[in-house]
Amino acid sequence: METLLTVFALATLTSGLLTFPVRGLVRRFGIVDQPNDRSSHQIATPRAGGLAIVLTLFLLVPWLIPPSTGSVLSALGVAAVALVSFRDDVRSLSFTIRLLVQLVSASLLVVALDLPVKALDWPGHVVNLPHGLGLSLSILTIVAYCNFFNFMDGINGLAAGQGVLTGSTLSMLLWRFGAGSSASVAAALAGAAAGFLPHNFPRARIFMGDVGSVTLGFVLALLSQIAHVRYGVPWTSLLLVHGLFLFDACFTVLKRMSRGESFWLPHREHNYQLLIRSGWSHPRTSLTLWGLSFLCCLAGFLYSRAGGEVQWALLVVTAASLLAFAALAHHCLRRVSSRVSIDQALAAAEPVADAK
Repeated sequence: METLLTVFALATLTSGLLTFPVRGLVRRFGIVDQPNDRSSHQIATPRAGGLAIVLTLFLLVPWLIPPSTGSVLSALGVAAVALVSFRDDVRSLSFTIRLLVQLVSASLLVVALDLPVKALDWPGHVVNLPHGLGLSLSILTIVAYCNFFNFMDGINGLAAGQGVLTGSTLSMLLWRFGAGSSASVAAALAGAAAGFLPHNFPRARIFMGDVGSVTLGFVLALLSQIAHVRYGVPWTSLLLVHGLFLFDACFTVLKRMSRGESFWLPHREHNYQLLIRSGWSHPRTSLTLWGLSFLCCLAGFLYSRAGGEVQWALLVVTAASLLAFAALAHHCLRRVSSRVSIDQALAAAEPVADAK
């Protein structure tokens, strides 16, 4: 455990320091996010700051895991995803191209490293999956989660804080299940996100960009598959750890699909965005969601150690908390919308009263 803390601290320091030159470079080359009607910010802000997170991982990880074919393939897959994401930060790429690179990278890694989802589990039950179905589900999970992570990177500090919380929890889970090297990689990822966080919260001096959010999501999903396949961490435990982002993203995607809308197009309908639209500040919203994510991570860690009845309780409490969060977000927006409608109606009625 002391080794994990050392790795976390070193990654935090490295990422925090690297973000300064990265911020200068992206500003110099005009890699700046201009606010628009879908943005949650009002001023032009440098983006692609997640490059510091990616560089930190590539600097530290070679010292944390023994060289092997698997580690080289993993590095190449992550690099491909990071490069195409950075290219999108510099100049927009079509969603199809980005998705294709993510699919190819995830497929090569899952097949080459043999990382199928072995079984779906819930308290007291385990359903083993055929190898081919497990491989397909693993690929789909990795690609979906890295995009979900990107969808959720919309306000100051949210994605970086999620990287710290989920990375730290994965590190502890891997360490508990005997995966020392992989636990160190997860600790490095959590530390890299922590080092970037002060640059992005409470005031955003730089945004993470796709290079940060997509790569973080990709590596977190890959580590989760390794934890499940190689070391036996229950899949449901891992779903709970990532529960906040999975829930908000899936909830919003399904809501938009039910209305016949293209879920991959930019919008402001995630639950956290509804809170911002209803008047919540970025710090208040991020702190609230960090608290909810901490609950999910704690539930996921405890689930891996608990028996059937406790596991059911953890699932129920987590699900209820996430649903309550969604209800709160929609309630806050409806209340503000109703107030605005009343004010507009009163304003429209004033000239009529004056005319009389």
